[in-house]
Amino acid sequence: MTAFALTGEQQDFAERVRQIAADQLRPLAEAGTPGRVNRPLIKAMGDLGLLARLFPGLGDGSPLSREAAALDLCLLREALARQSTEAETALALQGLGSYPVLQSGQEEVVRRWLPAVAALRRGHLLEHLYREVRAPRIYEGASEVQRTIIARELYR
Repeated sequence: MTAFALTGEQQDFAERVRQIAADQLRPLAEAGTPGRVNRPLIKAMGDLGLLARLFPGLGDGSPLSREAAALDLCLLREALARQSTEAETALALQGLGSYPVLQSGQEEVVRRWLPAVAALRRGHLLEHLYREVRAPRIYEGASEVQRTIIARELYR
């Protein structure tokens, strides 16, 4: 017997995201240009409201919660990654920039910027993270450092 199990609602959420990713996001990701921001993919993710669930109280007028829904984030990222790593990476970059704002930002800052983040709208303050930071370059840099370390060890 397992000590942990997803609720029916969580299972339905993960399956819905997997289906959306397979039907709508993967084709957009495959049509994108490597090394360029895939705006149609990002727009579709925002239109689908995939990030809104992670910021309780942000758009519905209820009290703002400073806690991101960690399990929902894990389910969302896993479901996206199974279908489109590009969509998952775009989502992850939004979280990297927005979580510190959610946790530590003043109420007016949170209410001003996080709705745009949740909608993945173009032009918000955190958009530059996706535009400027490209995961393949990060991995290439890490590989380059690793090759240098290995070469240095071999020539000693």
